[in-house]
Amino acid sequence: MQEIISKAARRATRIVPTRLREAVKEHRAAGRSMLVSVVVPVYNVEEYLAECLESILSQTHRRLEVVVVDDGSPDRSIDVARRFADQDNRVRIVRQANAGLGAARNTGARHARGQMICFVDSDDTIPPTSIETMLRSLVSSGSDFAVGSLVRDTSDGRFMPPWARKLHATTRQGLRFSDDPEVLKNVFAWTKLYRTEFFRRVVREFPDGLYEDQVPAARAYLHGTFDVLSDVVCYWRIRDDGTSITQQKSTMKDLVGRWTMLDELAEEMKDAPADLLRAWQVKTVGFDMRPYYEQVPRTPAEYWEFLQGRVRHFVDEVGYDVLAEVPVSDRLLAAATYHGHRDDLAVLVQRKESQTWKLPGHVVDGRPVVQDRFFDELALAPDEVVASLERDAEVRGRTDLVRIEDRTLVVEGSAHLANVTTTAGSDVSLRLFAVDDAGGRVEAAVELRDDPAVDAFAKDPWNEHAQAGFTATLDLGLLERRSCTLEVEVTVDGWSATGSLPKPDYRGRGRMPVFDALGGDGRWCLERQSDTGLVLRRLTANRVPVRAAELDGTRVRLTLDALPAGATVLATSTDASVEATVTADGTSTVAELDLGPWVGEERSWVFAMRRARSTQSVRLSWAEASASLVLPRGTLGATSTSQYGNVTLETGPVVSQADEVLLTDGGLEVTGWCTTGPGTGAVSAVLVGGGTETAPVPVEVSEGGAFRVVIPLVDRHGIPMPSGPQLALSMVVDDVTCPVRIATALWSRLPVERDVADLRAEVTASPRAALAVALRPPFEDDARGRRHQQLLIDAYRATGGPLQDAALFEAFGGRTVGDSPLALSRELHRTHPEVVQYWSVADLRTSVPEWATPVLRYSRPWFEALGGSRLLVNNNNWPWYFTKRPGQVYVQTWHGTPLKRIGNHVPDANLSITYRRLMEREAAWWDLLLAQNDYSAKIFPEAFGFAGDVVVAGYPRNDSLVGADAEDTRHRVREQLGLAPDTHVVLYAPTWRDNLRTASQGYGRVSYLDAEQLPAGTVVLYRGHANTAGATTTLPGTVIDVTRHPDVNELMLASDALVTDYSSIMFDYAVLRRPIYFLVPDLELYSGTTRGFYRDLADLAPGPLCDSTPHLVEALSADYWAAHGGDYDAFVAEFVPHDDGAAASRVLAHLFTTES
Repeated sequence: MQEIISKAARRATRIVPTRLREAVKEHRAAGRSMLVSVVVPVYNVEEYLAECLESILSQTHRRLEVVVVDDGSPDRSIDVARRFADQDNRVRIVRQANAGLGAARNTGARHARGQMICFVDSDDTIPPTSIETMLRSLVSSGSDFAVGSLVRDTSDGRFMPPWARKLHATTRQGLRFSDDPEVLKNVFAWTKLYRTEFFRRVVREFPDGLYEDQVPAARAYLHGTFDVLSDVVCYWRIRDDGTSITQQKSTMKDLVGRWTMLDELAEEMKDAPADLLRAWQVKTVGFDMRPYYEQVPRTPAEYWEFLQGRVRHFVDEVGYDVLAEVPVSDRLLAAATYHGHRDDLAVLVQRKESQTWKLPGHVVDGRPVVQDRFFDELALAPDEVVASLERDAEVRGRTDLVRIEDRTLVVEGSAHLANVTTTAGSDVSLRLFAVDDAGGRVEAAVELRDDPAVDAFAKDPWNEHAQAGFTATLDLGLLERRSCTLEVEVTVDGWSATGSLPKPDYRGRGRMPVFDALGGDGRWCLERQSDTGLVLRRLTANRVPVRAAELDGTRVRLTLDALPAGATVLATSTDASVEATVTADGTSTVAELDLGPWVGEERSWVFAMRRARSTQSVRLSWAEASASLVLPRGTLGATSTSQYGNVTLETGPVVSQADEVLLTDGGLEVTGWCTTGPGTGAVSAVLVGGGTETAPVPVEVSEGGAFRVVIPLVDRHGIPMPSGPQLALSMVVDDVTCPVRIATALWSRLPVERDVADLRAEVTASPRAALAVALRPPFEDDARGRRHQQLLIDAYRATGGPLQDAALFEAFGGRTVGDSPLALSRELHRTHPEVVQYWSVADLRTSVPEWATPVLRYSRPWFEALGGSRLLVNNNNWPWYFTKRPGQVYVQTWHGTPLKRIGNHVPDANLSITYRRLMEREAAWWDLLLAQNDYSAKIFPEAFGFAGDVVVAGYPRNDSLVGADAEDTRHRVREQLGLAPDTHVVLYAPTWRDNLRTASQGYGRVSYLDAEQLPAGTVVLYRGHANTAGATTTLPGTVIDVTRHPDVNELMLASDALVTDYSSIMFDYAVLRRPIYFLVPDLELYSGTTRGFYRDLADLAPGPLCDSTPHLVEALSADYWAAHGGDYDAFVAEFVPHDDGAAASRVLAHLFTTES
C-alpha cells in the first residue's frame, strides 16, 4: 500500500507544472514555512512601541508570532500592544511585574513556540527583510544563529558605526569564534536570529542588570556556528532624551554594571582557547572601556577611582603585555588609567577630538614606535608596550586608476604606513601582488613616485606620506586562477606591513566599469560588488560580442558575430520584451529592434541571444575594452554598460549626459547631450542637496541633443548653495525629475576640481552614478589636509614680529558676517578708518563690508591675520590652538542673553572636553566681555571663568533693528524672499539641542512646528541655530529655510511674529515690540536634563508657552497684547533697556578709553 501511494505521489509530482514545483521548492528552501518567534520586552516605550511593532508585522517573512512582554510598564504601552493584538492574531501579550530587561526577554523566550527566535527592543525598528534575510542564511548554511549589522537611528539620520562597517563588510557563513574573534563587538541581542533549540540549550537565558546581552552572546559565539551578514537587520534608536540604557556611560550605575557583567563574562571565557581568551581581554581593556575612559575628565573622583582600580586589577591579572595588542589610541587611555594618570586622559581625549586618533611615529631599529614628542604634557612615560606601533602601522592605500587593456592591468595609486612618517632620508619600498584564492602570488612591476596629494587625504596631522605614490603594471596572462585580489607590501626603514589595495574612489572612476576586450576565453573585469578590496575576476560564461551599435530614431541596431541557426535576439525590460529582426551578413549579424512603443518611458533595457528550442539566454556584451569603448546615444536614449561589459540602454522622458563641467563666475556650467520623449515640455536643470535646491534653469537643447546650461549657485531665495553637501544635478520635464548621467570621457577623469576666485567645485559621481558636485572653499595646496593644517598651526604658534594696526573680526566660526562683530566693524570704520579690517569667513562667497578684506578660515592669510592683528573681535571662540600674543586686544561680544545654562554651568556630559578646555583658555585671554544687560553681567563671569571687564552697553548687533534703515530693510528682504507686503510672516527660530546629533556627530536640526496646521496665508521662515547649519533634514515645502541667510536681524525685521523656544533671539526680538510665542514640547526635558535654565521660562516669558502646534495655533488667534502686554513691558525693561541703536559706539568708546 505504501509503495502505491509513493508511486502516485511521484506521478503527481511529474504532472505539476515546472514553475509550480520550483516555487514550492524555493518556498521550502527559504524556510518560509518556519514559525519565527519575535520577543519584544516593553517598559515605558509608549512613544515608540507602535513603530516597533509595525516594523515587525510588516516583515516579508509572514509566519511570525510576536511575544510582547509587558514588564510592568507604568505608562500606556500596554494599550498600544493591545491595539495591535486586536488587529493581528500573530501578536500575543504576556504581562509580569517589573523585573528588568533580561527577565522580560527570558519570559518571552519561555513563551516562544517558533523554530527560530529573535529579540527586538521596543524602541527600535527593523527593516522589512530582516527576518527573511537571517532565516534564508540559516536554512542555507545550517548554522546555529545569524548575526546581522545595525545602524544607529538618530533624529537627524541613520549611520553605521565604524566597527560594524568593518565586521559586516561581507557575508560569511558557517563561522566559529576562532574564525573572527572581532565578532564579539556585536553582542546585541537584537541583531541575531537563533535556532530556538540552540538558544535554549546553549544561550539559556539573559542575566539581570545592565549589559544583559553580553554574556549570552559570548556563550553563543563560543559554542555555536554562525553566519555574519552584511545586511542591516536593526535600526538602533538613539533617543533624543538620552534615556536609552546605552546612553548612560558617565554614571556610576553604568560603570559598575559594566564591570559586573565583565566578571560574569570572564567566568564564561576562562575555558576558551588561549588565542580567543586573549582577543576578549584585548577588547575588554580597549574597545569596551574606551567610552568610560573618555568620560573620566567630566566625572567625579568616585568614578575615576573605581575605573582605575578595576582596570589595574584586570591588567595585572591578564598581564601588562595585553596592552601591546590594543590599538594605540585606546592603549594610551588604558595605560594612563592603569598608571593612575587621571589628568592625562583629558589631554589624550582633547588631542583625539582636535587632532584625530593618529600619532607621530617613526621606525627605530626596525620597529615602528611613537615619537617621544607625543608624550610632552603627559605624565605617562613611553615604554616598550605603550610606545609600540607594531599593530598600528597598517597599510593605508588609495587606488586612483585601474585600467585593463591588451591583457595588461595598470593600477595607479598610493600606499603608506599609518602613523609612520617618511622623510627624504627614509628607505621606502613598495611591492604589489595579485593573490588568488589558492594562495598563488604574481608580482607586478612597480614604479614609485612622489604624491603630495597623499598628505591631503591621509587625515594625519603628524606624519608625512608624500613618498607613497606608485604605478603598477601586471601581465594578466601570468594569472592561473579566475579571481584575485591585489595586495600591497610597504616597507619603511626595515619595517614591512601588507594590506589589500582598496577599490577606486566611488565618487568618480571607481564607479566606472573596468574590463578588457571580450575574447574567446572570456574577459577580465574589476569586481565592484566586493567589499574586501580591489578584486579582479575573469568571466568565462558565454557572451555574444557586440562589435558596433547604432541608435536610429526609435530603433537599436547591433552588429554581432554570426549567430547559431534559429537564434533570436531580445531586448527586455520590466514587463516588456522585444524580439529583433536578425539579418545575417557573412561572418556577422545585424540585429534591429524597434522600441517605439516604449519611447519616453523610464526604463533600463538589457539584450540577450537565445538559441533555438532553448530557454537559456546569453547576454550581449561589448567586444571592446572599457578603456576604448565609445557608447552611442540618440533620440531613443543612451547606451551604457554593466560592470561586466554587458550592453544596456537607458530610456526615459528625459535622458541626459554631461560631457564637461566648468565653474564660472555665473555658476556651474554644464555642457552635454540630452533627449526627451515625444510630446514632452520644456527641460530645466536644477541642483539639489544639503536640504535646499537651486531655482530651475531652462535648458535649450539643439536638434542633435547638445546643450549648455549655467546654473547660478544660489537657492530659490538668492542665498548661496551650501558648501560641503553633495549637490546632485537633475533635468526636469513635465514635473518628472531625472538625474544627469556622466559621459564616459568625463567619468574617466572624476573626481575633478574646478576653481574660480572664491569657490571650488569638486565634480563627482553620486551613489546612483549620476553627476554631482560638492562646493568647497578654494584652499591653496599649503592649507589642504590635516598635515598641512598642522604645519600652518606650528607656524602660527611661532609667530613673532610687530603687530599690525589691524582688526580681525569673526562671527559664529566664520559662517556669517553679522552679529555684534559686524556692528563693531561698522562703527570702527566710521570712527577709525585707518585701522585695516579683516573678516574671517568659512566661505569666500560670504559678503563682507566694502572696507574689509575677507580671509578664508584656516588659510595661510587667515593664520597670519590671527597672529598679526592688534585687535581681535569674536562672538564665539577661536580654534583650540589659539594663543593671544602680547599686545593683542581680544573683545568677546558673545552672542546672546542666556536663558539656558552656558559654559561651566552646562551639565558635564553635554560638552566635549576640547570645548571645555578651550573656553577655559579663551576666558583668560579676553580683555573685554560684552553683556546685553545686568542680568547677563551677573551670569557671565562664573559661567566663563572670566575675571575681567564686563561692559553692559546693550548689544551692538541690535543697533540695526532700530536704525533709520530698518523699514527699508524689511521691504527689501520680504521682496527678496518673495513675500507680499500683506503676508503674515512667522519667524521660527529654535535653538540647538546638545543631545540631538547627526550621523557625523554634528548637531541635528530642531523643528517641532507643523507649518501646515497654521492659519491659511501664514508663511514660516525657519531659522536654525548656527550650530545646526550643516544638518540636512528636509523641511516641508510650505516653509522657507533661511538658516543660511547672512543676517538674522534682517529676518527679524521682515517678520511679523517670532516663534522660538529657549533661544536668546527672544531678548533681541523684544526690541521690535512684536509678538513672541514659545513652542516648547520638550520643556521639562530641556530644563531638567539637557541644559537647564537660569530662570524659569514661565516666569519671564513675554508670550504663551505652547506644547504643540495646535496649542500654538490657538495662541496665534488670541489677542496677544491683551493677554501678554504687561509681561512684555516688564521683559523689555529688564533685558533690553540699553538697545537703543547706539550700543556699538558705547562699546568702542569704552574700549579705546580703556586701552589708552
